[in-house]
Formats: sequence, structure tokens, C-alpha cells
Amino acid sequence: STMSMYQYKIKSNFDLVGPISEEIYEKCRLHNIDEENCNKIDICVIEALNNVIKHSYKSLPENELSVLLCIDLEKVKLDISDFGIPRTNLGKACLDFDPEDITNLPEGGMGLFIIENLMDETYYISDGKTNVFTLIKYFRK
Repeated sequence: STMSMYQYKIKSNFDLVGPISEEIYEKCRLHNIDEENCNKIDICVIEALNNVIKHSYKSLPENELSVLLCIDLEKVKLDISDFGIPRTNLGKACLDFDPEDITNLPEGGMGLFIIENLMDETYYISDGKTNVFTLIKYFRK
């Protein structure tokens, strides 16, 4: 088949986010995905992972996260899984807040908004044990 899958497991340490995003960027480039899309994916991986560590794991290190990267001829799909606190704001992130009122920034803040805007599809599913955040970017030639 023309699908490639790569599985990554990391601990919930902020300093591991950079290296794994670089790894994913390299894999996307390897599959001849154009630089603009690679950059968008890269930004979203960083935002999404930081978000999980900060919110699901309350910034506590040494918790498990996994990233499943699937690349086929028309899209990149990322499934980011964690076993922490599920997201409460399951709706789509929107900038429905007063920028002057810093205390009321949406949970997950700008990160989720950026992801919604750069990706083509996003899904968030939690069964109470595992939380999976799925990001999809299409690149129809």
C-alpha cells in the first residue's frame, strides 16, 4: 500500500517536543510534502503536544504520550494520544474571548485556534482513559 506509518512515544516533558516535531518534519519532507505544508504540520505538532502536556498532564513530566503519523498520497494524519485529564472544551476552538481580559483566555488558548486554522480536519475523542487528538492535512496535487 502507499501508506506509511510511524509511531512515536515520548514522555510529557516540554523539552522533548522540539526533537519529535523535527523528526515528524523530516518524515514529511522525505515523502516529498511541500515545505509550506511541512511547516504548518510542524507548528501544529508543537502546539498540540505542548497543549497535552500543559492541560492533560498539568505540566507534570514522565507521563506517556504517543504520536501516530500516517502519510499517504493525499494527506498527513496525526493521532496524538495521552492518558491524562480529558479536554473539557470539546467544541471547536474559536477566538470568542476578550483579548483585553487575559484572565479569561480560552483553555488551551491560542494553540487550539492555530491548529484549527492550519489543519483541514481535527477530531478529539476521549473514552475516559485515552484522549486522542487527530489532525489531518490534505495536499491534493
